[in-house]
Formats: sequence, C-alpha cells, structure tokens
Amino acid sequence: MKNLVIKKILIIIFVLFVIIGFVYLIDYFKNKKNIENNKNNIDFCLDDKECVPENCCHSDSCVNVLYKPNCREIMCTQECSSILDCGYGRCACINNKCKAVKN
Repeated sequence: MKNLVIKKILIIIFVLFVIIGFVYLIDYFKNKKNIENNKNNIDFCLDDKECVPENCCHSDSCVNVLYKPNCREIMCTQECSSILDCGYGRCACINNKCKAVKN
C-alpha cells in the first residue's frame, strides 16, 4: 500500500516536471522568434554597446551599430543643441531598442 502511494506521488511529480518543461520551451521559442523578427529593425539591440547616434551631427536618436552613418568627411558645428551633443546624453539599449537618454 505504501509503495503504491509513493508511485502515485512520483508519477504526479514527473507529470508536473513535464508540464513545466513544455511551458518553458514554448516561452523560449516564442521569445526567440520575437528577437529574430526584430533583428531587421534599425534600432534593435541586446546591449548598450550596439547603439550609436543615428546622425553624424546633433543627433537626438540612436540606431544599431550595423546602421551607423558614415561620418568620415562630415564637419559638425560646435553647438550643443541635441541630447547627444557635448556629453549631455548617450545611446542605450532599453527594451531591445536603441534610445537616446540623458546622462
């Protein structure tokens, strides 16, 4: 009788682990699919290091480093009119999107 109760408890525990495993896998693949779909967005990021200013001069928004502008021959004025000018702000990855934020 005692062995039967132990077997039933073990079966219930096993079934619970299987259910938890399925829920975890479904959530994992759902999140992976969302990340894959967003990779084509110019502001998609996973880390702050992936975010850079969108424009060469006086930018007020940020993009993924893969989409950074070519600023080799660009001359900017010395005015501090934007959030990213003169060290007022920086680019950060917030909720998987590159954003300009104040320091």
